[in-house]
Amino acid sequence: MTITSELLQMKFIYLSLIVVLFASQSTFAQVASTTSNPEIILLTDIESNDDNWVFFQDEDEELFYIDFEALGNHAVDLKLKNKEAEVVLEESLIDVPMNTIYEINLKDLPKGTYTLEIRTYQDVIKKEVVR
Repeated sequence: MTITSELLQMKFIYLSLIVVLFASQSTFAQVASTTSNPEIILLTDIESNDDNWVFFQDEDEELFYIDFEALGNHAVDLKLKNKEAEVVLEESLIDVPMNTIYEINLKDLPKGTYTLEIRTYQDVIKKEVVR
């Protein structure tokens, strides 16, 4: 190899790295702009049915299940708030696989109505939970 071909090869590698860097920054900026202004979706009519369910609560109202795969978006975190809007449960869901059925144990909470908020990369989903 001559010095000229080595120099051309190094320039090509350098330019390739720059292109990869700009592409990754552009993708990160899109994700950041999507999460900074999420759309709020109120889910009041999504309940259990035979074909597809997202939320399910046991008969004793002690366990609440969320099917993230049926939800369709990757969940980032969840918060459970009481009537006074105080957070009584908060969990990060970043490492939870999308094909998970997630269980929330409500047994230790006082009976009442709570608001479940699930934040995804696209929106915030709210669901009323009765204990």
